[in-house]
Amino acid sequence: MATQQVDDFLSGLELGRERFLYGLEQVPDDRLEWTPGGSAKSPLAIAGKLAGFLGFLTHGLGTGAFPDRSGGMPPAPDTREAARQALEERFTGLRDVVANFTEEDLRKTLAAPWGKVMTKSQWLGSVASIVGYFQGQLNYAQLVYGDENPNIPPSWMPGKPAE
Repeated sequence: MATQQVDDFLSGLELGRERFLYGLEQVPDDRLEWTPGGSAKSPLAIAGKLAGFLGFLTHGLGTGAFPDRSGGMPPAPDTREAARQALEERFTGLRDVVANFTEEDLRKTLAAPWGKVMTKSQWLGSVASIVGYFQGQLNYAQLVYGDENPNIPPSWMPGKPAE
């Protein structure tokens, strides 16, 4: 049976999924692979990194060990549709793994590749900040090319007329 923490996590995960995907939809086609320069990532690359993180975490939480990432991150998706599909799959995978966690599952520990050992409960607590980190990167890229809208999904504003 899912715990209150799991239910709250799943609600927050859905909010993160909905906002990131909505924001990605707002990126004009000619800006999907655009980068502000330097080592800054394009919107598609940001989406790919988020999908990679979600897959990495899903594997770790589901199996008790993180996958080997010595080969680096998978390549960024090359289209909006590929990015959307990868994100939907990864968000669903994480939701499916966590949905049936028990209190006992949440107390189990999992060591990160960099050495930090945390309970699965602590890992769940970190997901919102990490999804928010990627959301912030996407919003910043959008801001740099002139999109000042925070791209809040319309479903978050019940009763507000559509623009």
